[in-house]
Amino acid sequence: MIYSKQNSGSAGGGTFGRGRGIMKTGSRNSVFACILLCVLLMAAAAGTAACGSAGKGKLKAGVRQDVRYWGYRSPSDGNYYGLEIDLAKKLAEKLGYDGVEFTAVTPQDREEKLAGGTVDCVIACYSITDERLETLDFSPPYYTDHGLVLVEKSSLITEFRQLSGARVGIVKGTDAGERLKAAMRQDGLTGSDGKGEPELAEYDSYADLAQALETGEADAACMDGSIAQAYLSEDVLALDETISEEQYGVATVKGSPLSDRISTAVSRLLDDGTVKKMIDKWN
Repeated sequence: MIYSKQNSGSAGGGTFGRGRGIMKTGSRNSVFACILLCVLLMAAAAGTAACGSAGKGKLKAGVRQDVRYWGYRSPSDGNYYGLEIDLAKKLAEKLGYDGVEFTAVTPQDREEKLAGGTVDCVIACYSITDERLETLDFSPPYYTDHGLVLVEKSSLITEFRQLSGARVGIVKGTDAGERLKAAMRQDGLTGSDGKGEPELAEYDSYADLAQALETGEADAACMDGSIAQAYLSEDVLALDETISEEQYGVATVKGSPLSDRISTAVSRLLDDGTVKKMIDKWN
């Protein structure tokens, strides 16, 4: 509350006490006013400090819950683990939030949840593209990756050229399939008219995609290299050829006041080596 000094008439020759310490009533009122002002200023300062941390509540972060090492929700304890989980926690700390409220997102619904305010930001293996930059803001990239194609060892597929006409699985909402087609066109493996391109089959999740690869429903699976690491095994291999480079960033609503603050925080975490330590931790 703003304190305003009240105008009042003079007390004339009134006194308070005798001898030493004699104070006129007007002066006494002034001292009381100063004391009250100091108390109010101290309370305001305390309130401001509180607003800088606890008053902000939690950072609402959209993360993956099905990608090991990045964003994974443990079925045993219900907690989230991974590189992007650690990054979200560190961002909340840097921005003065009380913590993080995690919400699971998928490639199909991440933009909807961001635009609708369900989450403040998306930290979910979200690659920065020119198309996405038209409708979203992104932080500086915190990770650089390449797309990979996984195949069953028994399939005998060893190179991209064998994918012509093959059934390649991707997860809905990702751009992995289009990037694979572009890479094959660039290498002269398909025609500009689309002749020889693989047939793309969409799946709801990476678990479903891995299952389709195992059962032979899909001849190959295309996904980000960071995600593919969780599905490699003695029976599942990654082709040596890679798809175009991509970079992950933290996405926010276009023009959001949070965009610049998150970008600054990510830049500092990159500069001081915090992000590298996270990457090394989660290998």
